[in-house]
Amino acid sequence: MIETKWGELLVVSQKQCRALISDAEVLQLVEKVLGDYAKGTAINPIKLHLPFFPEYNGWNNAMPAWLKEENIHGIKWAGFGFDNTHKFGIPCCSAVIVLNEMETAFPIALLDGTTVMSMRTGAAAAVMAKYNAKKSAKVATLLGAGVQGTSGMEMILLAMPQLTEVRIMDLYQSQVDKCIATLKAKYPNVKFVGTTDKHAACKGTDLVLTAVHNPDPAASTDVLDDIEFESGVTVVTIAGGMSFPKYRQTFDKVIMDFAECLCHRHNVTIGYMKECFNVDVPYMKPDICDAEIGDIIIGKAQGRTSDAEKLYCTSVGMGIEDLIVANAIYKKAKEQDIGQVISVIDDI
Repeated sequence: MIETKWGELLVVSQKQCRALISDAEVLQLVEKVLGDYAKGTAINPIKLHLPFFPEYNGWNNAMPAWLKEENIHGIKWAGFGFDNTHKFGIPCCSAVIVLNEMETAFPIALLDGTTVMSMRTGAAAAVMAKYNAKKSAKVATLLGAGVQGTSGMEMILLAMPQLTEVRIMDLYQSQVDKCIATLKAKYPNVKFVGTTDKHAACKGTDLVLTAVHNPDPAASTDVLDDIEFESGVTVVTIAGGMSFPKYRQTFDKVIMDFAECLCHRHNVTIGYMKECFNVDVPYMKPDICDAEIGDIIIGKAQGRTSDAEKLYCTSVGMGIEDLIVANAIYKKAKEQDIGQVISVIDDI
């Protein structure tokens, strides 16, 4: 078993993180921590958003959190570069996670956050779907067949084994085919249908998962703005969705993970969207949210109350989700002698 001294960090790489935890474990941990947040035993401050526009096409977010039941705190530092893929051939998203010991606040571990972020984001979407979709839901639709969309739908199929059909939509047929091959290998009894038509994919579906980043930061519309949704549908967003002024026009209820933070994250874009892209972003207030998912999990609030309701579920992403998964990986890495110990604070 790995033991570290004060000032030493256990470094766990991306591949090691993925090998040390299963989708089922991540799903269980994320559901637990969202309930803990509602109970007050998981502390999640509003994330700090640092945009780089107009000099650079991206941003970084700082996401600290404190898990009282796990007796750990830390932070995820996550970046997004719109131009990464076509300019450098690397993913748009990247992240690292630092874990800190409680009594001294000394750092004890540095983990890849990119894989953790991908897994927990998919798990959070699956928890949203599990608690807000109709119990009779059979058909799901994925808009955006990239890595995050595929991961999210994998988690939804794990959380909702009653699903019998999944429609995969992407503008690129190669992405559709790749996603279907990945999902079919794990869920051979589910019917998978591929398409490049988002309207056809959403017609008659019970559940829609969006995982599409608009390549144009200055766009004034979103991917779902021109879709007419039928009664009983549940929409869950990872990336992309509906322009928020249309929420109330289209849906009966809006469910969020952390309403205050989601509104803050939206509103901090108002200045640079106007200055850099000449786009007027309307102000969002937390009262647009009918319930938070943590409150629904612990029975403090209700989500869906009838099969006819149309629900829109959207998340800002929470550091508590990253930390509870990273902490589980860190413990396993120590137990299994995985990772590299480095001395960072070496003059104490």
